[in-house]
Amino acid sequence: MTSTQKPVTATDESVGRRLDVDLFDRLMAARGINTVKAQAEAAGVDRSTMFRWRAGDTSMGVLDALRLAELAGTTVEQLVPKVVPS
Repeated sequence: MTSTQKPVTATDESVGRRLDVDLFDRLMAARGINTVKAQAEAAGVDRSTMFRWRAGDTSMGVLDALRLAELAGTTVEQLVPKVVPS
């Protein structure tokens, strides 16, 4: 690694998959979290970040995916199942 490269951390790596919004909404509603704003607050992210993920942004970090899955009471594989082709 050169002095201009920064080390890669788990938060730097993306899962490269799309959030299953329908499943996420159903699971969150079952926990009484019914709005995107409330979902973002519960996940500890900005509302704009949640909107990007819901719109299909695949740059969600690994730790973010784990946090959302835990919050929704499911696995990462179920919550972000769709691999996006390169």
